[in-house]
Amino acid sequence: MDADLRRAAVVALGELRRSHDYRDRADAGHGLAAFAEMQEALGPLLELVLDPGDTLVTRRTAEALLRRKDRAGLTIVASALAVANSNHSDWIHTAIVDVFSIFGLGEHRYSGYR
Repeated sequence: MDADLRRAAVVALGELRRSHDYRDRADAGHGLAAFAEMQEALGPLLELVLDPGDTLVTRRTAEALLRRKDRAGLTIVASALAVANSNHSDWIHTAIVDVFSIFGLGEHRYSGYR
C-alpha cells in the first residue's frame, strides 16, 4: 500500500465533497468510505453523512460505510446518527435497512419463499 497515494485520494475526494452538485458530494462519500480507517477521512465522511444540501448524499455515504461491515464504517455512521436531525436519521436508518435487511431474509428470498 502506498500511504502517500491513499492520502492524495482522500484529499481529492475531500475537495469533491465541497462541490455544489449533490452528485459530486454523493460520489465523494461513496469513494471516501473506502478510506474510512484513515484519520484524514473521518471528518469529511461525517460531514457527508450529515450533508445539509441533499439526503441522497447522506444515504449513499452511509450505505458505503455500512457495506464495509467494519468498526471504522460503523463508528462513523453511529457518530452521525447520534447527532442527526430527524430527516437525516430517517435516511441513515434507510441505509441500515438497505444494507443489512437482505441478511435477515436468508435464503428464503432467493428460493421463492416469502
